Amino acid sequence: MDAAILGLDIGTTSTKAVLFDLSGAEPAAAEQSYRLRTPQRGWAEQAPEELWQAVLYVLGAIAAHTRARALPPKRPLVLALAAQS
Repeated sequence: MDAAILGLDIGTTSTKAVLFDLSGAEPAAAEQSYRLRTPQRGWAEQAPEELWQAVLYVLGAIAAHTRARALPPKRPLVLALAAQS
């Protein structure tokens, strides 16, 4: 099983994931968009379930992409995570 670095960005309007091998190559990436609600001026809201489903989707898409391309399984050694507050 090859080692890898997994990046996960839970942003304002989408969640992105990218997988890097230890040489810096990018064997897989995925993105899932969602809505940013603005019920009043100056407000911004997100639905936690939409964020969670987006995380599950991008991680599943990374795994499916590596399987579909017949790449060796990747074992993330590091998770780099970014999220808005």
